Order: sequence, then C-alpha cells, then structure tokens
Amino acid sequence: MHRDGSTKHLQLILPTKMRREYIERIHADLSHFGQAKTCEAVARHAYFPGWCPYTKLIVRNCTVCNKSHRGGRMPRQTALRPMREFRPMSVLHADLVRPIPVGSNGKSQYGFQYILSVIDSATRYLWLIPLRNKTAETVANALYET
Repeated sequence: MHRDGSTKHLQLILPTKMRREYIERIHADLSHFGQAKTCEAVARHAYFPGWCPYTKLIVRNCTVCNKSHRGGRMPRQTALRPMREFRPMSVLHADLVRPIPVGSNGKSQYGFQYILSVIDSATRYLWLIPLRNKTAETVANALYET
C-alpha cells in the first residue's frame, strides 16, 4: 500500500481451497526461486489472512527445491581431502591466464594471447608458458614439451 492510502497492486481474495495450488503454481512459474521472491509474487496478485507465513511454509516444503538442495542447508563444495601423492611431477595443476597486455596495434608484442601456468604440487615449481591460442591441441603440446 502506498503512503497516500492507494493500493500498489490489484489483488484477488483467494478462497481456502485454492490457496495451496495457487502458491505452488506461482512458485513453479518463478523457476522455484526462494521464499522472498515467491512472497513478492503472491503479494502482487493475491491476498488472504496469513498469506506470507503460509507461502514460506509451502516453499520450504517444495519437493523440487528439496531435491536440488538449494539454499544454506547443504554445502556447495565437498570437503577437502589430503593429497596422497608427494612425488615430483605426479600431480600438476594447470590454468590459462588471460589477457596479456596488448600493444597499440591490438596484439601482444610477440602474438601470445594466453599464459599457461603449471605448478607441481610436490615441489611447488612453477612454469609459465606463453600460448598463441587456447585450443586443446596447443595446451596439450605445451604440457608435453615442457
């Protein structure tokens, strides 16, 4: 409701039998977003006494949302496990770094656009290998030749 007393949205007064199905449909139409988004959508279209706690209860008990484990309940990452290999060159970590600063002609000085960084986990030795492109063949050749 606005400060002057006018309403923000035209709302339906939902009968008891239609409330659950209506909220579930809105929640599904919103691609199963959380409680706050679903409450906003319900408030735009419908009203009944206790609509907000009831909407939150339905979203909390949504089977699709509970199967996908979204929210703060489940960690998004697995726990770190200790590495068991400590021989040199047994485990390498590689990443492509971009962009390399370009000159006034829009290209890097020698035509290299990427840097392949490779670290040996046992010795912490670092290789920085310049690459002209990031195709799988180029990266594999650089790793093999180094």
